[in-house]
Amino acid sequence: MKNTAPALLLLLSLGVPPGAGAAVALGEASGTYTCSYKLFSSCSSGSATVKLLNGKLQQVSFESLFCATPAKPANRCSLESARGGPDRWSESGTAVRIEFTHPKYPEMDDALAVTVQGQAIVIDFGESQSLPRCDLGADLPEKLTLDPADQNCRVEY
Repeated sequence: MKNTAPALLLLLSLGVPPGAGAAVALGEASGTYTCSYKLFSSCSSGSATVKLLNGKLQQVSFESLFCATPAKPANRCSLESARGGPDRWSESGTAVRIEFTHPKYPEMDDALAVTVQGQAIVIDFGESQSLPRCDLGADLPEKLTLDPADQNCRVEY
């Protein structure tokens, strides 16, 4: 780990808050990063959290809440997976593919990919099925991009 104390002291002496104007390089970073997002309507939202150790994914979680309407009840979709847990993790470069087996519906195996890029972490739901993990009627975004310098995730549908 690099000693960044002298640079931090210089920035503070200049009145520059830590992290301002500089992107976080994640290749060797350790820490927990969280962002929030809005979904299809103003009352649908969620959050994602990723934990890294020396730039390697250790844990990922997300939760999406879908608002109720007179025609349907509120829906919730969530996931938490950690390295060494019951899910299968396979790595290819900076990407980790996580495969889950649903206890009630083993025929509905599910997967997602998490990629640690230069200054962002991408959670790709392209191979995910919302039904095993979500209440009926809940849909997942295609991708969430978490930038440690921003509290809001970028959402792709």
